[in-house]
Amino acid sequence: RFGTCTEADKRAARAARFGTTPVKKGQKTTKSASDASASSEEAERRLKRAKRFGLTTPETEAERKRLRAERFGAN
Repeated sequence: RFGTCTEADKRAARAARFGTTPVKKGQKTTKSASDASASSEEAERRLKRAKRFGLTTPETEAERKRLRAERFGAN
């Protein structure tokens, strides 16, 4: 059709607008090293939030199971 953009044109315009390079179909993206440190920071924030709001985390769940085992005499 005349006067309308194709899907490829739309993707290229979006990539130009946000300053990224368009990813080709089948091309794999890689995470940078900063993403790894961000994920550890994210985990730290989630743990603090869970403690603040009393949510269960794997660490707190293990502690509760250990205390229950001690209380009822299980190993």
